[in-house]
Amino acid sequence: VTRNQRILLTAFTGVVLLPAAWLAVVRKPITHAVVRVGVDESPPFYLIQPDGSVRGLAVDVLNEAARRTGTKLRWVPLHDIPLEDALRKRIVDIWPLVGITPERRKSLHLTKPWIESEYVLVSLKNAPVSNPSDAAGKSVAHARLRFTGLVAKQFLPRSILTVRRLRLDAIRALCEGEASAALIESNALDAIMLSRPPGCEQSDFNVANLTGATTPLTIAAVPEFAD
Repeated sequence: VTRNQRILLTAFTGVVLLPAAWLAVVRKPITHAVVRVGVDESPPFYLIQPDGSVRGLAVDVLNEAARRTGTKLRWVPLHDIPLEDALRKRIVDIWPLVGITPERRKSLHLTKPWIESEYVLVSLKNAPVSNPSDAAGKSVAHARLRFTGLVAKQFLPRSILTVRRLRLDAIRALCEGEASAALIESNALDAIMLSRPPGCEQSDFNVANLTGATTPLTIAAVPEFAD
């Protein structure tokens, strides 16, 4: 084995091991015919395409886990129903990216957390909003997600919270002057900024960590799909 081959093998092994914790969750074969996976627009983990298909990092990992266990997955994009309702009403069976709350612990099966999500405040560079004091009395836009709403109320109690359908819509509200700042997960912001959202082509951004606004994410399932 040459030195270059060893370097490539080491790099490849590191990539393969990244989703190991997630794959371990589904080691056992699933006996149900199809597992319905609920998703919203959460780049870079999953992105909903115009034709209704879903792609992204989480999609790749779960599809590989399904292939190894002989499980069939059906991806179900949902925007207009809270994930708790989607699971409780059995519209879907699992949801991959879920913040942990006491209510969810009572009604759902939650895996061990596998990743942390950090929230940031995004504002325009010529009018920076860098902390809750700066945001007091100002409009802060965020996506229509229950957990993000909880974070906003906890960390920005003196702000005027403006809810938009998607994370992208919250960023556009900032660019178009409808909000002074946007609250969003840092990984989602990175994915969105790979291509400038419409209306933000000429915008320069100030991005500030919201101290303490970090939440572990887990995979949630209805009890009968816990395996």
